[in-house]
Amino acid sequence: MADSSSLLPRYDPFTIKSVVYKTVGSHPIQASILIPHGLKLTKCPLMVRFHGGGFVEGVRLGDWFRTWLLDFCAREGVILVSPDYRFIPESTGYDMMEDVRDFWMWVKMHLKDEVINILPIDIDLDRIAVTGESAGGYLAVQSFCGPNILPQGLTIRVVPIQAPLLDLTHASQPANRRIFDLPEYPADISKKYLTESPRGTVLTSWEPSGRRSELAWSMLQHGTLVDALEGTLDGDERGKKRSNIERSLLRPIENLVRLKESPPNKFPAIWIVHAWQDCVVPVEGTWNFLAQYKKLFPDVPVLLDLLDGDHGFDGEWPSDSPQVERGLEWTKKHWFD
Repeated sequence: MADSSSLLPRYDPFTIKSVVYKTVGSHPIQASILIPHGLKLTKCPLMVRFHGGGFVEGVRLGDWFRTWLLDFCAREGVILVSPDYRFIPESTGYDMMEDVRDFWMWVKMHLKDEVINILPIDIDLDRIAVTGESAGGYLAVQSFCGPNILPQGLTIRVVPIQAPLLDLTHASQPANRRIFDLPEYPADISKKYLTESPRGTVLTSWEPSGRRSELAWSMLQHGTLVDALEGTLDGDERGKKRSNIERSLLRPIENLVRLKESPPNKFPAIWIVHAWQDCVVPVEGTWNFLAQYKKLFPDVPVLLDLLDGDHGFDGEWPSDSPQVERGLEWTKKHWFD
């Protein structure tokens, strides 16, 4: 489905170009490049944003893209790129991570040429920020800690993320909390969607709606989200032959240990915004991830903003709010300096 970016004024400060970064079968998987109007820089930093949506829906441009991040990038002369990726349960988490890996290789090999075709400017691939909300925050973190995801020659300096799913333990157990005011959905609701789009169908973009959102809510309520990521949901055979080591590659906390053993050139600073009352992605997962991150990499800067609210609450923040100004100044320090 097409995104709604052309209808949203938050994208007015940018020239937007959509490109295909890979093809799966006959299905093109796209990314959107956003170039601020009136650029004064000749070599611009890069921000990559992965959208959220419970791994089952979302669009690369739409109303989940934080206005305060867009305003910041327009003001600071930052090139933005937002990619699609394959969704579960039609695809698996392994397919998703393959898309993320191929996307980063495309960034290394082709992004500069795509931008030069629009404006004669360069991109500083040594100054990259990666952001994302919810499921997109998971992909942002996997971009630097997942094995063999980020190619040499790219440096992620800072990761500002919102309500990220970083501890899959909470997604592999039935929810012991109420998720918003939603009813309880059937545990086997995925069968309905797999009848319409069978396993192996490539689905990479879907405007958030109640119709497909219920799939994510059901998996969270019944603790089957990890089954879908691993390819073992409702009799799925695709993940049955995966080893425990392969399954662990989908888990950011376990990947941190491997990262310690074979580190990249630079560990990124991390700014996480999370709500105390988040009923979708419990804040305990953020605590667990950061505890491991600080234990393994004690000198890496970390900023954690825990505030009252619920999932996605920061999406309504104005660009001049104290939380935004403080967090973005911290981000600039560890990104631009």
